[in-house]
Amino acid sequence: MEKFRTYNFRGASDKVTLETMVRVTSPSVMLFRVNTSIEVDANKWNEAMSMAKILKHKENASMLQVLKSSFDEKGAVIYNQLLTAERIINETISDPNAKIRKNNDNAKNNFEWDADYVRSTIKRRIEAEIKKPAQEASRQENERLLRESVTLYDFIHTFVDGMSKESKTVTLTKDKETYDDNTARSWGTFYNTIFKGFHQEYHCNWEDVTPTLIDEFIVYLMGEGYARGTIKLYVRYFCHILKVAKKQKYFSGDLSLFGNISNVKVDEKRIEVYLNEGELQALYEMPLSGRQEVSRDMFLIGCYTAQGFADASSINKSNFDGDIIRLKRKKTGTSARIRTDLPFKHNNLIALMEKYGYCAPEKVYGQKVNDDIKVILKELSKTMPSLAEPCVTILTKTEKDLEKAGKRKYVHLVDKNGKVDKNRVIKPKYECVSTHTARRSGITNLVLTGNLDNYDIQNIAGHKSVKQTEGYCKATGDDIAERLTRKTDKESVSKVLESMSKKELLEYIKNHL
Repeated sequence: MEKFRTYNFRGASDKVTLETMVRVTSPSVMLFRVNTSIEVDANKWNEAMSMAKILKHKENASMLQVLKSSFDEKGAVIYNQLLTAERIINETISDPNAKIRKNNDNAKNNFEWDADYVRSTIKRRIEAEIKKPAQEASRQENERLLRESVTLYDFIHTFVDGMSKESKTVTLTKDKETYDDNTARSWGTFYNTIFKGFHQEYHCNWEDVTPTLIDEFIVYLMGEGYARGTIKLYVRYFCHILKVAKKQKYFSGDLSLFGNISNVKVDEKRIEVYLNEGELQALYEMPLSGRQEVSRDMFLIGCYTAQGFADASSINKSNFDGDIIRLKRKKTGTSARIRTDLPFKHNNLIALMEKYGYCAPEKVYGQKVNDDIKVILKELSKTMPSLAEPCVTILTKTEKDLEKAGKRKYVHLVDKNGKVDKNRVIKPKYECVSTHTARRSGITNLVLTGNLDNYDIQNIAGHKSVKQTEGYCKATGDDIAERLTRKTDKESVSKVLESMSKKELLEYIKNHL
């Protein structure tokens, strides 16, 4: 049987148009699909091709016979159209500029126009391939000129400035919403405090951006005394800016070379404490007034709702839906559904909400709450000794600077050889508390009630995964043992055990059995 190209069709209708793959080797190897405009009945074509496959190796068989057996009289027309398509494709591949000779036998089938279409398609693809090197060179030159017109330093400045609602350039958005003030402030710190200092030392531009530069950035931050969480945050900021620059054609490097920034290895992080139910109740009952009272109440709202400061401080009447507080987290955009009838101090939460007209206290700032809550808990530790328990942690950059300037003194750990550990210190628990302790306390105490499973707590916290929620639970083996002790009947103990994660069970068995 004579040799033909493989012709297929796309679609599921009865009438389909045949297509074929064309391979061109000059100016480079190309493989592309060409529509021949030859219309056939799909079922009959499949029948003919199955027969052709069977008769492929028989010398006395022909494609014309096969097509006639499936298409009757129209088989000869389709056969002649295929011959024309084969000739047009082959002649065009040999010389794209050659004039294709007419085939008068097919004129009555109105196929010469189709042949011109096939020829023009092949010629257009070849011409496009010829132009590619020049187009690529032009693109690279335009990107080079673009990078020279805006330096890395200028790009970061414009990017960060664009987050501000008072921006004189353009206000950037995240998921079609403007960035909140806390995010804009954090990025402002990255540019004004972090990157400016790094740039003065390294004078980096687009061509300097490599994985090595990121390593140098990490070393710089460690040298400045920043904690692990802060370093990871600013490395993530740097890499995010590179992704934006890549999309806008300023940066031409390969982002995949930078790997997973979550694997950045830096110093150990600060201790993450939480306040138990007894400590929170003592704090709730503590007589306070003025700014300290408002800061205390704001901190407790964060504890009882298990929300971060930015979300807890934005609660208002519109968030209440019966016994549920519905929030959209500012950081991630995920939804949080907080039941006001939770078994964990729900009466205190309702009382605080009523106190402020079902809105979070106004004009309360995170840093003020951070400062106030340490002072308040220090005073409370006189009657609640657990708040003064010693904790091993590391110093923040600010604390290191204060110690260096002689304004603060800390008790550093000393190893068995008498060597002082410059990073690790011993602090009372109340000094390790911050606004984020509220969210951690809320989640941990919800776990310790034993009345909610991890998925319920995930929905309350507004996390994207249970694993993320489990990372916030700071319950120790002693906490779990105390929880079990409070549950005296068999049914309650069974319920508590079922609610415990595998990690909690292992820790309990290790320390108490």
